[in-house]
Amino acid sequence: MQCHQCSKPAIYRLSSGILLCVDCCYKHNQITQSQLNAAREEANYLMDQMWDAVGLPGHGPRYSTQQPINVGDVNLQDIEVKDSVVGMINTGNMRIIDTCITALKNTGNENFADAITALTKAVITKDTIQSDIRNEILEILGFLSHEGTLSKNNQRKSVIKPLLARFKEILKVDKQLTQLWEKYGSIVESVFS
Repeated sequence: MQCHQCSKPAIYRLSSGILLCVDCCYKHNQITQSQLNAAREEANYLMDQMWDAVGLPGHGPRYSTQQPINVGDVNLQDIEVKDSVVGMINTGNMRIIDTCITALKNTGNENFADAITALTKAVITKDTIQSDIRNEILEILGFLSHEGTLSKNNQRKSVIKPLLARFKEILKVDKQLTQLWEKYGSIVESVFS
């Protein structure tokens, strides 16, 4: 199954039935949240206008609105992301990967955790990788690391198999990443066999 918006594998199904990859779903959710915030701000403005029109101070309930959060360094438990990379990656994927690495270590799957950590660190520190390719690799790493925390019976093998094939293909953009896959690939694949 392919994403409705791009060529990546679809992971999520919206209530309308449209299939989206993780990145497109994240963008969709950001847009929806932005629209909701705009509607809340407009409702607050209109309430203020009504109170002003009748000459009374505003006493009615107001919608809370979210303020943007400025992110500097992202300090995660197992992976450190510096300023120069923060704007080029989806930090949500990084948090997923970091959380899964911690869970993998806590459940005794150190080899898989080390493989995911090494691949993730290599991807985020390589400045020669295009931003969209970097994010796709991190998106796949996030999915694989999450699936690796599940029991073999609960892993989505039909989704994992094409993602692993795409992952191996996309790592060929960089010699160091290819070498890392040669080192850790068998460990990653053994988790899903």
